[in-house]
Amino acid sequence: MARIFPDSPPRFATSEVIRVFNSLKRLPNDYAVWHNMDLHKQKAPDFLLVHEDGRVILIMVSPATSRDAKFAGQLTLLETDQAPLGQAEENILASFVASLGIKESENIQTLVVFPNIPHEQLQQNLKSIPTQSYRAHWIGREVTQQEAGIQVQENQYVKSRMR
Repeated sequence: MARIFPDSPPRFATSEVIRVFNSLKRLPNDYAVWHNMDLHKQKAPDFLLVHEDGRVILIMVSPATSRDAKFAGQLTLLETDQAPLGQAEENILASFVASLGIKESENIQTLVVFPNIPHEQLQQNLKSIPTQSYRAHWIGREVTQQEAGIQVQENQYVKSRMR
């Protein structure tokens, strides 16, 4: 089981963040996870995942729903102020990484988890969203489910992202 600091879920976290928290706890013990990174109410990633060999992933959890994803790639008759799917999370990650002042920021992987959207639907949406200069990896709700088979896939996904 991964070491997680603090070892209890954030008190005021959303249900999506708590699901991801519980999923990250199931990673092997060669991972350390920090959460509650929004100290002093800064916009910051929800989680910092560090492998014992020093590889790092910054993780944002999206509250977007399957319905949001369904309409994300469609044109609407009325203009809305709603940001495209995942843009808010990607902006926070990009800004946070840039604020670190690390010259080789490509060594820091970024990940947006969408606990309410199936991975397949998410991947179809990615095809319809214009490519931005910054792109975190996106994964869907399957990684937060607790069935044994999904746990294995989750661990393999996170390990592969950290290579």
